[in-house]
Amino acid sequence: MIEIRNERPHNSEHFSRLLAFYRDIVPVCHDLHITPLLSGSLAVFAYTRNQMMRVNDLDLACSESAFPRLGDALAAQGMAFEVKAWHVLQVRRDGVKVEFDSIEYWFAGVPTDSDTLIIDECAFNVVGLSSLRELYRCGLEGGARRRDAASRAKYAAIAEKYALLRAV
Repeated sequence: MIEIRNERPHNSEHFSRLLAFYRDIVPVCHDLHITPLLSGSLAVFAYTRNQMMRVNDLDLACSESAFPRLGDALAAQGMAFEVKAWHVLQVRRDGVKVEFDSIEYWFAGVPTDSDTLIIDECAFNVVGLSSLRELYRCGLEGGARRRDAASRAKYAAIAEKYALLRAV
């Protein structure tokens, strides 16, 4: 188990709003028997404790087949959602965003070992450190061929997080 008591990412106010949003999403997932797997910046933060990091959204993974019923249930709770072409269910409210990534698509070939993360009384099923490293390594390989400015910026962010993970 990973427990974070006092450390916060650099954008702590936004991060607090993300956790509040997550607290509203968790019961919906529970009612649908969906146990999302946390990855992305919050998982990197959990393993590195780098307080200069920014956690702008939450990246959770679940089966893509759950997207329709999850989206409908979240909408019934007043949350806006959209299924994106890149195999993601995006949920937004009051300027914060949670993305449910397709575990079949984004974790293809990546082991999905996990641990438990507790932060501000929120419990997450978080991808294991070795799996998170592999996920970021695959992201680097996939992003290296893209040339547009947005892709280069995303690639740089992935490379930075991968370097942090390798140092742990």
